[in-house]
Amino acid sequence: MEERKNDDIGGESRQPAENARVAAEAVSQAPAADIEAPSGGGRPTRPLSGLAEGVLTAIRAGIRLAFFLRPDPARLPSSAGTFAALAIFDVVLHFLLDLARVGPFGHFSFYSFPFAILHIPLMLLAALCIARLAKRSELALVLPLVYIAIGIPLDLLAALYEAAMTYGIIEGSVDPFPADHFYPLYGWWLLASLVTTLRLSKTKWLGRLRSSAIFLAIIVLPLWYLQRGEMWVEENGRGGEGTMPYVCSEEVLYTQPLLLENALEKLLPGRKGTDDLYFVGFAGYGGQDVFLREMEVVEQLFRERFDCAGRSLLLVNNPSTLLKYPIATATALEQTLTRVGEVMNRDEDILFLYLASHGDEKHRLAADLQPLELRDLDPAMVRRMLDDAGIKWRVVVVSACYSGGFIEPLKGPGTLVMTASDATNNSFGCSNDADFTWFGKALFDEELRHTFSFVAAFDRAAAAINRREAKEGETPSHPQIYMGEAIRPRLARLEVRLKELERQRRRQTERGGMAMGAGSTAGTDGG
Repeated sequence: MEERKNDDIGGESRQPAENARVAAEAVSQAPAADIEAPSGGGRPTRPLSGLAEGVLTAIRAGIRLAFFLRPDPARLPSSAGTFAALAIFDVVLHFLLDLARVGPFGHFSFYSFPFAILHIPLMLLAALCIARLAKRSELALVLPLVYIAIGIPLDLLAALYEAAMTYGIIEGSVDPFPADHFYPLYGWWLLASLVTTLRLSKTKWLGRLRSSAIFLAIIVLPLWYLQRGEMWVEENGRGGEGTMPYVCSEEVLYTQPLLLENALEKLLPGRKGTDDLYFVGFAGYGGQDVFLREMEVVEQLFRERFDCAGRSLLLVNNPSTLLKYPIATATALEQTLTRVGEVMNRDEDILFLYLASHGDEKHRLAADLQPLELRDLDPAMVRRMLDDAGIKWRVVVVSACYSGGFIEPLKGPGTLVMTASDATNNSFGCSNDADFTWFGKALFDEELRHTFSFVAAFDRAAAAINRREAKEGETPSHPQIYMGEAIRPRLARLEVRLKELERQRRRQTERGGMAMGAGSTAGTDGG
């Protein structure tokens, strides 16, 4: 009995030590974010540090998942606080990247802000539907967190790519993304997110098919057509001369009709006995600056070299020029061509119409300026406009993918048509960072600076484009040309006149230089 009593006492004395050891092990294994300080004192909790750790954990997981590695559910944060912190981090990162790209001379775009955060509610809705389908409630927070986490390293990759292009580290000749880099990176995010969704939902093939359909319908399609908005945008004119207006602002709505009216009224009439050239430029796609940049250079070239001063007009879709140029719409183009037909000498003068935008396989030319709903141009529409305007002599250049589809509908004895590609292939160079498309660079910036022959310039430009496409490993675009027999002598007469005008300018320049030299000599002798 005495011995048993001693054993009990010994057991009781050992029990508190054993309990303390187990408790210490439990505490050491508990997540840092779940540890709370005792109510009586000790070190207080730091919820912000716990959220920061959760965000870092999510980003690390996003990098792994972006490279299609299998997710570890045990390492994926799933709290509402972590999701909110990650979403805020994502939006702030997007703003900082916009700020770094545009620079300090910009402003916050309240119009674009809803588009910058649109992905968050879409992801939450899709995740909720997939979680209910899979009967796994935890996925309702895990999936949207994963979607955002996968996008963060890809956003940083896009920023590095833009910086490399801006500072010449990556030249255009080795550009891995011939079009805007949004689309390949968005495709990367789409595949990585969809693969992760199917792995986490752990459903059978029918459930996976339904989950994929939900993902595509609720997230992919809306974000494809409504690209993420830029929260920090450039000032108007890229020079800090004012705030860029919103497309649907009252100022723009009342200014645009006046811009077109004033531009049409300023067109000079044709000169009798002179083969005048009228230039009309249509930059249709407002989502990329390359069309604006190219069109401005081309219009200046025609004003200065092709004697189009006072007889040129630009229609441009771009958020930065809403108070500078009339926007490029089918209606504005029709009114412009009608006015040109009224002021020109129809038997003598020639219209040079340059259409630049994105094109599709149905041979439609995009007229796009979000959020406006504009009609695209098609070949039959352009032909009707030209016919209705009574413009007899026409040079039409179309720079777009599949633009060869414009050749046949525009054919006529008084027409020259040149296109950047044939009817079944892409053209290249529509990068937001570029100053020219490949076709525009070769035809206008390189060849037409040295010749007044549109046909000769096209032939040399097409050869240069073919060489560049072969070097880049691109599918040939096959630029196309058609010339009606009646316009051939008319263009030859224009070429002769422009050559003579250039000779006169050179003689004037030489005489001016000689006069300045003589004045300088006289001044020296007098001293």
